Amino acid sequence: MSFQPSRTTVISVAAATALVVAGTAATAIGTSYRHVTVEVDGVTRDVSGFFTTAGDALHSAGVTVGDHDLVAPASNQTVASGDTVVVRTATEYDVTVDGNQTTAWSTASSISGVLSALPASAASMAADRSYTRTEMPVAEAGQTVHVVADGTTTDVVASSDEGTTAILEKAGVSAGPIDRVTMEHNGGEATLRVARVVRGTASSTTEIPYETEEREDAEAEEGTEKTVQE
Repeated sequence: MSFQPSRTTVISVAAATALVVAGTAATAIGTSYRHVTVEVDGVTRDVSGFFTTAGDALHSAGVTVGDHDLVAPASNQTVASGDTVVVRTATEYDVTVDGNQTTAWSTASSISGVLSALPASAASMAADRSYTRTEMPVAEAGQTVHVVADGTTTDVVASSDEGTTAILEKAGVSAGPIDRVTMEHNGGEATLRVARVVRGTASSTTEIPYETEEREDAEAEEGTEKTVQE
């Protein structure tokens, strides 16, 4: 026995199928529209749109990520509504690693953090002593910094956001504009070292060896002498 559906039945089934497809499409569109917070170096921005990954959210926010920047979650990972994508911008620093001059990229928030992340037994860099902008913090809050100046070592416990000037003031040390101040990281210990630089004029006397030679001059009057320097 064969079943021959009526035209009304066929239309009803087709309509129901269309509703299911439409409902599925609407659900897919609804779930692909996301509200995400993008935070770049402490500055936040809310973005909304049809995106799937953290990289899509950053693109929607107009954020360009450098090769050395830190992104969490990773750019290729999926994000959901309510998630936060964090970016830490990397900065290039001139450092000395085991006695060799080089450069290093870091997202650390302190000088000590930059140095401690280097794969070296001893690393150092010039301390930030900017007079035109906020100084980079020397160390993390609560970290002990050994301040070495004029043959004396003074231990200082760093507070949040304290730069080189503040740490030196805590240690009772003053540094002139031309003095060299370096941050060193050796064996897990943080040291802020001040080397005095003195400018001035120095004079010295150097004896130059010479020889005296006597020559007869047929044209000179008898009994006269003349000194000639060559």
